[in-house]
Amino acid sequence: MNKKTAIDAQNITIAFGNKVILKNINIHIQEHETIVFIGTSGSGKTVLLKTLAGIYPPAAGKVFIQDEDWQELESD
Repeated sequence: MNKKTAIDAQNITIAFGNKVILKNINIHIQEHETIVFIGTSGSGKTVLLKTLAGIYPPAAGKVFIQDEDWQELESD
């Protein structure tokens, strides 16, 4: 059985102003796959999750949700 891609983040850089939080992050998550982000306080875990969820736009790179670029999706 082939699993579909749920989230595909390609070369994501996340910055607030001149402060780069994460640089060139690549994540590939398939449907029904569970992943865990572990790191120290202030390492960017929550910022990454909010970027994957579409709350924060990446400074560079693309986030695809089920093969759709979420930055190009329209809401009703």
